[in-house]
Amino acid sequence: MSLQMNDLENALKEAIAKSESKRKRKFVESVDVVVNLKNVNLKDPNKRFNNEIELPNIVDEKTNVCFFLDGDQLVQAGNLKAEVMGKDAMDAMGKAEKAVKRKFVNKYEYFIANTEMMKLVAKHFGKLFGPKGKMPRPQPQGYGVINPGDSIAPSLERYKRVVRMKLQKFPLLQYKIGDKAMDLKKLAQNLKASIEWIEQKLEKGRQNIKSVYVKTTMGSPVKLL
Repeated sequence: MSLQMNDLENALKEAIAKSESKRKRKFVESVDVVVNLKNVNLKDPNKRFNNEIELPNIVDEKTNVCFFLDGDQLVQAGNLKAEVMGKDAMDAMGKAEKAVKRKFVNKYEYFIANTEMMKLVAKHFGKLFGPKGKMPRPQPQGYGVINPGDSIAPSLERYKRVVRMKLQKFPLLQYKIGDKAMDLKKLAQNLKASIEWIEQKLEKGRQNIKSVYVKTTMGSPVKLL
């Protein structure tokens, strides 16, 4: 059974309508997807995953990304007003108290490093990044490791469309596909692409999916599958 765009749009429309029937919020609510799985043996490491995937449309225009760079890429980051750390700043943060480092790690959703900086990333932040799944991830698991000669602008734009798919201890995936202010068709395209990616990662595809719900941050869930 393929996912029909009309069904996706109707579910999203209902979820947004439910949220708008409640008290008005002072922020734009995100649109989230909750996927419950079944018959997946998560005791087997091969059945678990932690991937970054790029969706067709922007998920978050202001997604929190921090670069670890040196050389010309530091200049690029400054010109783009991107959050960035060079070697000296990384060394200083590496010597900071655990609470300070923890606050830094929690501030950002994604981290991107060039290949020459990865040793420093592992040295200073590995113990914190590891448990949170935030270590810069190379292809095919993610887009967080770039070459020293690369332009960083494409990475900055790509991460506006990236979501993390993390399946670890529990048979559950929850992720954001956009916000209420987005065009409904673009939301539906993101929803379709994300579910199809999950199906491809599961041993039995759609048969391993128990249910799928869409909801806004503060709204009630609407069942899709």
